[in-house]
Parts: sequence; structure tokens; C-alpha cells
Amino acid sequence: MNIKNTCRACNEFAIRNIFPLGWLILLTGMFWLDRSGTYHRLFYWLLVLPCAFVLLSDFKTYRHLLRQPIFLVILIFLAYMLATLFWSSIDRNLIRGVKIPFLTLIFILSAAIFYLKARQRFEAVLHISALIATVAAACSLVYYNYNIYTSGYSERLSGYFLLDNALISTHVYGAFATYWLTQIFLSGRAKTISIISMLIIVILLIQTGSKTPFVAIGLALAWLLFIQGKQKECIAGMFFVMACALIQYKISISFNTWTGYSFRPEIWAEIIRQISESPWFGLGYKSPIVVQVSGHEFYDNPHNIPLAVLHAGGIVGFVLWMLIYVYALRFSWQFRKDNLVIMASTWLIYGIGGGLTEGRAFMSLPKEHWFLIWIPLAILFAASASQSKKDGKDSSKEDCEKICNKSD
Repeated sequence: MNIKNTCRACNEFAIRNIFPLGWLILLTGMFWLDRSGTYHRLFYWLLVLPCAFVLLSDFKTYRHLLRQPIFLVILIFLAYMLATLFWSSIDRNLIRGVKIPFLTLIFILSAAIFYLKARQRFEAVLHISALIATVAAACSLVYYNYNIYTSGYSERLSGYFLLDNALISTHVYGAFATYWLTQIFLSGRAKTISIISMLIIVILLIQTGSKTPFVAIGLALAWLLFIQGKQKECIAGMFFVMACALIQYKISISFNTWTGYSFRPEIWAEIIRQISESPWFGLGYKSPIVVQVSGHEFYDNPHNIPLAVLHAGGIVGFVLWMLIYVYALRFSWQFRKDNLVIMASTWLIYGIGGGLTEGRAFMSLPKEHWFLIWIPLAILFAASASQSKKDGKDSSKEDCEKICNKSD
């Protein structure tokens, strides 16, 4: 009994104290850490290991999480991608390859455990992280514009610390802009902080010169219109996004930082040609991508996450990938009255939009692509686990009532 009580106390301490810190660092570490190795080590020690301990010490309590449809589809997809290592041209080491799928699954389970056991702290961590993102954006804007004023520096804003690239910055800051966007719709009268925070981040996105986040935010607004039905607010938001895109275009032209389409159509055409060599099962996870454009420009990035999935896993992998989103969005529609579901599903739609013109790392250690894929999916999984637990309680109450009625 003493051992059980000790494990239970350790689990409670880990969930209520270590999990929040691990999630906070995962969500904000890229703003203030300058080494990816440190970022990953903190992720291991403050989230992966505590979650693994909780699962191993109290598996019976959480085994129902493994039966959730969203989790099962993600598990099948990751297992299939791991199997593609057998025909990948670069890495056939299954032991090394299983690391990333394992970390991804543990992270997703950590979201559900954290939310089930400490819902208020989970939501507080998300909100605090968004506030930190706003402060980081404001500081970046001040520093960047000060450099322009003092030295005539006219390059696009790339970012600072681990956000050392404009595209990386737009993925992460755009995700938090989507968070604040949903808070504007959901927070009732207390909208001032949400509006100010979103404006600060949107100004930063404009100065990165990247077009992707505005396409993605536009899709997120369309999703909000679909599930919330607030037509006036969403239409106003659409005009706001278009105005931001126009302002960005004018600024880019005036500062000579307009990048055009950066050979996207040519890159995608070449990737599709490579996929056609093995359309059903792909070229394998971690298979190198080499694209030559204009006779001398070389790229190792398809700049499109769905194409990266097709390249690695073929049509089979792409169907499994799409099933993840089908289950996630189906759940989001069923429980569209839940604020966390609205926020996470809108964030997920932003990630879909962001991945259409940028990225390839759909399976990786924590980095900017997690803000497009795994973080919103983990939050949705947490919400689905909570709903299934409520449904289980409701059904058990109904069974008890039936038994009582029969006894009467």
C-alpha cells in the first residue's frame, strides 16, 4: 500500500508541477533558447520521462487513452512510416528510427493525461505561453526596427534565438496568432488583450515578408465561420487578413524583399515526378529529397508537407495521414461547442494551411513543424479523451438508473 501511495503521490506531483513546466518550455523555448540540443533535452527531461513514468506506474488508469480513434490512427501512421525504413535509401536502422515516433506518441499522451488531471493548469499553460509569445514578438519588433532606424538594415525580419529564419518564425508566431484569434471569438467581453496580442504578432508576420501565414490564417478564419457561424466577425477578419497581405506586399516591394513564389511550382512538379517512381509506397521515410531548379538551384525541401508525406510513404502513407485529419476534424465538428476544441481545431487548420507552401519535417524532434502538426493534434486528443471520459460516466449513470428501475 505504501508503494502504491508513493507512486500515486509522485504521479500527482509530476502531472501538476513537471508537466506544466515541460509544456511551457516546449511552447516557448524557441523564443529564448539558442541551442536546439538544449531545447530537446529539456523536452526529454521535463515531459517525455515524467510522462513515461506516469504511464508505467499507473497504466490501468490511462490504458483507455490507447483506444481513442485519433490516437490509433496516429499510431498506425507512425508505424507505417517506420516500416518504410526497409525500402528507404538512407536509413534502415529501426532502433534509431523508432525514437521519433515514440517521442511523438508519448508527447500526445502527455497532453491527455495533463488535461484530464489538471485541466485548469493545462489551459493556463496555453494562455501563459501565448502571452510570452506576444512579449517575444514585441521585443523582436522593437529590436528589428531599431536596427532599421540606426543602420538602414532592410532585410526581412528573420527572428532571434532558435527562430533564426523567417519561415520558422512565421510557423511559430502564426500558431499563436491563431490562438489569439480564437480567443477574440470566444472570450466574450474580455477581448482587449487578445486583440492587442494578435495585432502585435500580425505586425511581426508582416515584417517577415512571408506570405504563408496569411493564407493559413485565412483558412483558420474560414474554419471558424464554418463551426461558429459568426458571419460578420469572420468576414471582417477576412478583410483584415487581406489588408495585412496587401500591406506586406507594399512593404516588401518598397524594401526590395519580395521573394515571389521562390520556385514553388517548379519544386512541386519535380517532387511529383519523383513520387511517380514509387507512387503506392513512396521512397521511404528519411529518403533524401534533391530538387534541381533552373539548372543550378538545388533544394532539399519540397516546401509542402503533404508532398513530403507522399514522397516518403506514397499513396498508402498519404491516406493514413489524411485519416488523422479526418478523425480530428470529425471530432471537432461533433464537439464544436467546446472552447478548447474550437481553439485546437482552428490551430490545426492553420497548420494545414501553413504546411501547403512550407516544410517537410512531418516526423521530427520538436521544432517549428510541431506547431503546425503535433501540438494542435495533441490538444485535440486531450479534448477527445476528456469527452470520452464524460461519455463513459454518462453511460455508467444510465446503466445504474436502469438497474435501479428494474429493482423497483
